[in-house]
Amino acid sequence: MKNNRSFFDTFLPCLKCLLYFSAFYLTSVLISSIIQAIAMALGKSVPASLVGITAYIIVVIGLALGHIPFKTTLLKEAKINKPRIRFVVDGALFGIGFFGAFQGIAFLISKLPFSWIESMLRMQNDVASNQLDGNIAFAILYLGIFAPICEEIVFRGLMLSSLKDYIPKWVGIIACALCFGVIHFSSPMAMIVTFILGIMLGWIFHSTSSLIPCILAHMLFNVSNFLLFIPKNIGFYILVIACIPLITYSVIDIVRRGSHENL
Repeated sequence: MKNNRSFFDTFLPCLKCLLYFSAFYLTSVLISSIIQAIAMALGKSVPASLVGITAYIIVVIGLALGHIPFKTTLLKEAKINKPRIRFVVDGALFGIGFFGAFQGIAFLISKLPFSWIESMLRMQNDVASNQLDGNIAFAILYLGIFAPICEEIVFRGLMLSSLKDYIPKWVGIIACALCFGVIHFSSPMAMIVTFILGIMLGWIFHSTSSLIPCILAHMLFNVSNFLLFIPKNIGFYILVIACIPLITYSVIDIVRRGSHENL
């Protein structure tokens, strides 16, 4: 973080961060609405995952083209650089472990005798079912590739990068995580989980100085949903049992190696 900052030293990066968020959110909502409207006019039904894929592709193309006039590239601006292979592995392990932890905590919460908790969990299940509805290939592409790449480019790569040298690290991480949670407003549970995930991904981004581990963690977090389709809840038990060692190992390794690299 830079010292002796003027008001504009902090205000302009924050404004840039807000503009990235607004461009991402408004563009994706607009494109999704147009696709749905055209489908309705034609009497067709389009899977939510296919709508999301299309919207995110257009958003990434727009961001890439938007950087050209500034004589830079999206890859450079978002710090999509080559990390150490161990950080890539750590990101993947963390994503699986975090999803397992989320499932375990959700299971324990579901046992509490409160109707609002039951309603919140049912809403989250409905959202997940809607994302997985339709062609399973589209669902895998959307949750496993396009959503993680696009969202990490925007929230960690562009937004957090624009703030990291101008405001305290954790203020920027929490602010971007809040925005990340807001776009998952489809259910209260989704907002809470993605907010916490966003904080951890922001920390990983700062610790590894690369977006690749964040993308891998996000991908594996999303793709782990499909393990829940294994009969007799086998996938659920595997995730829950594995979550603590996976998270512990990945976090310790990132702290140890990240600290060594920043010396």
